[in-house]
Amino acid sequence: IYLSTAWQKTGPAWWGEGSAVWFALLDRATQTDAGRWLALTLPGWLWPPLTWSVLALEFCAAPLLLSRRTRFLVLPPLLALHTSMWVLMDLGSFPLVMLAGLSALVPGAFWQRIGWLSPPVRVSPPDRGGRVLVWVLVCFVLTVVGDHARRFRADDGAWPNRIVENLARAYYLLGVEAHWGMYSPEPLRQTGWWVAAAWRADGTVVDLITGRSPTTRPPVATDPAARLRWLALAHPPEPDGPQYAYRNQLLARRAGEGESGVEALALIWLHESLTPFRRPAPPIWTACSMPSARC
Repeated sequence: IYLSTAWQKTGPAWWGEGSAVWFALLDRATQTDAGRWLALTLPGWLWPPLTWSVLALEFCAAPLLLSRRTRFLVLPPLLALHTSMWVLMDLGSFPLVMLAGLSALVPGAFWQRIGWLSPPVRVSPPDRGGRVLVWVLVCFVLTVVGDHARRFRADDGAWPNRIVENLARAYYLLGVEAHWGMYSPEPLRQTGWWVAAAWRADGTVVDLITGRSPTTRPPVATDPAARLRWLALAHPPEPDGPQYAYRNQLLARRAGEGESGVEALALIWLHESLTPFRRPAPPIWTACSMPSARC
């Protein structure tokens, strides 16, 4: 995870101006009140070193974790990174899963010292760093090759040659097709949300996402309606983009019958342009992503 995400972060927000962490905290799809407050409160000169520190940590994490002699150098910053994600961003269970995984690398003497593990501590087998390193390299090569194999596929669905085809099949068969690329090549420089205005048969208009009257106010991170953001809320309109599948899902879920039935629906995208280290501009109605769709 650390190697693949660092490898794909190639944009100037990571390597140039150092604004990636600032943009990430202001992403409407994942932000929390604490993260937004921090992004709008800390001085701008602090964000570049924070961004570059995250990038350096992801590159160094894997090789330093392989050896017990260097593991203690990277464990504290990794624990701090995922704890910060837990508090400052809404990423579901991801930070907690990573913290649980890292806890397995903490020496048993530490748990014994704080009273969570009673002596005697079971002696671990010798560290097989070479074997672990081989498996890490194999998994990394499979990930890179499989990712490129998908890009090599021609528009007509044919593979360029049998070697690439077989590599891609092995890639999927081994279950390593998961794509880890958080905020790569860089975070979006604008953020926004959808308003799903629906006209009912009884003449009322309702936002199908929130169940309330349509409004230009941004969604509240703690509102249960905001959980729908994982479907398409964070993606702006694109030609043949996810908004069409999102529209169909909303219509199928809320169409109903009689006076509560939905007769027409318009998905409207509101966005905030983000300028590095400045307060976001007020939301702008940029597009009605599609014409009204009859149920």
